[in-house]
Amino acid sequence: MNRYLFLLSITLLFLIGGCSTYDEKTIEHVLEKEDFTNIEEIVIRNGNTGDTITITEERQIAELLSLINKVVLYKDDNQEPRDGFSYTITFKEDTKKLSMSDKILHDTYYKTQPNLAQIIETFYEQLTSE
Repeated sequence: MNRYLFLLSITLLFLIGGCSTYDEKTIEHVLEKEDFTNIEEIVIRNGNTGDTITITEERQIAELLSLINKVVLYKDDNQEPRDGFSYTITFKEDTKKLSMSDKILHDTYYKTQPNLAQIIETFYEQLTSE
């Protein structure tokens, strides 16, 4: 009986562990999976004003990526459709394009740690004040 409980416990741990890694990923992991290795342009759209900033300078692209790459996306339990966003980011490389907001990627809602919207807002305001 103890052997059965032990095997059941191990199996449950693998199932739980497997599910959580699927629901959590870093932005860096997403970009790698989508095969974005040499991003040439990033467009940031402010959801409150509709204004956009296009970044093509390598230094600025690298700076933004260093700020957001380690942000972890946690799949939100609530997947009901919502309106609005604070910011969207569009990554462009050759003919490829990947867009995400501070809360949604590929029609899936996420929570972020640290707060992606705050990071983007700070970067956006820094660029607009130059």
